[in-house]
Amino acid sequence: MKPLKVVTFALAAVGLVFAFAGGVSSDFRQFFKGNWGNLASVIGLILSYFAVLFSATASEAAREARDSVLSRTLEEEITAGHKAVSELTTLVEIGQLQLAAIKCSDLLDIPNRLRIRWENSLNTSSKNNWLLARQQLDSIHTVLRKAGQSGLGTEDMENVHRACLGVRTIFAEEQALMRRSEDRGQNGR
Repeated sequence: MKPLKVVTFALAAVGLVFAFAGGVSSDFRQFFKGNWGNLASVIGLILSYFAVLFSATASEAAREARDSVLSRTLEEEITAGHKAVSELTTLVEIGQLQLAAIKCSDLLDIPNRLRIRWENSLNTSSKNNWLLARQQLDSIHTVLRKAGQSGLGTEDMENVHRACLGVRTIFAEEQALMRRSEDRGQNGR
């Protein structure tokens, strides 16, 4: 039986006692008149208990809602970063190195921002992944900036492409980990 129904039932029982007190023995009426304050205190204590119970349940629901919103926001940030890294990879693949350098510059701070902002939500492996992604983006940016108009040699182009794929993989893996932990939370696992 739900707590609200129990409280309603208890209050209805007390109301019936008051309503039919006229048909009750004089001893009971005398007892009730002499102890109505004590009975009211007991009823108040019971209602206070249920109020605490309801507030604890509401507090837990609010905490779960907040965590859900925060995990959605983290997932959205990772998804936006993954999309930007995919665009960087495409720009490198088609040889648009100047645009790739600009895109890489836009991406440089995303891994650090994710790692620092969400420090309490990330495990050590994820934090290390974001550090690695930042280092790889820094290397990619340095090579692309130096390339400028002259372009890159075949080996340098392969290394930049491989690094872009590595960063994209980190974003994809972290996105999958976030979704998996969210799925576990929803399924109670």
